[in-house]
Amino acid sequence: MPQTKLHVFRDSSKRLPLAGAVPDAEIDFAIEAKKLVDQDLARFTAEWEL
Repeated sequence: MPQTKLHVFRDSSKRLPLAGAVPDAEIDFAIEAKKLVDQDLARFTAEWEL
């Protein structure tokens, strides 16, 4: 018997878009970028303290 794949779609028709809403992917990207900047800052600070 072949396997069937279930696709789940969110029903966005009932929700109104928020003005100025930021997509989750952009938020995730910004968080990751901030983590990298914080790591670089910590590394450079440690080098200056040596």
